[in-house]
Amino acid sequence: MRISYDSVYKLLFSEPTVVAHLIGGFLSPAVDAALNFSAEECVSASFVSDALQQRHSDVIWRLCHPGGALSLYLVIEFQSTIDAYMALRMTTYTALLSQQLVKQRKAAGSSGLAPIIALVIYTGRAPWTGAIDTRQLFDVTTPQLAEFCPSQRYVLLDQQAVVAHLDGCSNSLSGNLVALIFRLAQYSDREVLLHWLGKLIEHPSLQAEDSLRRSFAQWLKRALLPNWLKHYDDDIWRPLVELSEVYNMLAAEKKLWQVWQEQDHQAGRIESQLRIARNLLLQTNFSDERIAFITELSVKQISALRFE
Repeated sequence: MRISYDSVYKLLFSEPTVVAHLIGGFLSPAVDAALNFSAEECVSASFVSDALQQRHSDVIWRLCHPGGALSLYLVIEFQSTIDAYMALRMTTYTALLSQQLVKQRKAAGSSGLAPIIALVIYTGRAPWTGAIDTRQLFDVTTPQLAEFCPSQRYVLLDQQAVVAHLDGCSNSLSGNLVALIFRLAQYSDREVLLHWLGKLIEHPSLQAEDSLRRSFAQWLKRALLPNWLKHYDDDIWRPLVELSEVYNMLAAEKKLWQVWQEQDHQAGRIESQLRIARNLLLQTNFSDERIAFITELSVKQISALRFE
């Protein structure tokens, strides 16, 4: 089953380490690096308004200064399509979160509100055209009326634009997990994908954190592989639980088809597929389903070869 980018991105950005890389690599214009905010708590992203209308954002983090005196909230929304009224939507989320904070502060005997940063991560292909500020949504022909139009901005991370920028500058953020996420989601060339997937597997954070590694494996299998591979079979990939297993499978598939292209073109494609399948049966313990996926033969054909 193919799962949308939005759902699996939510899983990744619920990991504190990923949010730390997001703040360090991409939010410095919005969050002063000198404040040294860090991801402290992933809070509920569901709101109920006073009119009992329910709204859902994707991910909300409370960020705290190490001294504990300062905090702010980061509201993250994932978009695979363009929403012309995204600014209004993000304003709704921040307003509802503010109302929720007001109620909490009143109960605690405090009236101050923490600042809220609204962030949209856009994963679509077409360039983003939605307004960034709510003021841009209002049709104001008289300048004197502009001051009565509410203004609230959100931070936009356009995945495609970010990757294009990183590819063209010296500071490529090669060790930043969010940059790696964007690159893997954006590239289509198998050689390039394997390069960046190798970087991801070797990343110290993934080596140290089992939960983070599992989240990345789910993201890779559920969101990226169905788009990378022409013939995606969930039964083949689901049992692979480690990123290294996925990498080895992709690398093996690529190498095998390079061999097929270089060998004995006169023999025809089907003969080459059968030859590769026989070699895999002799040299590996791959299941019939996995060999069928690699060679594009049927499981029935592989089963027959196994008993030749």
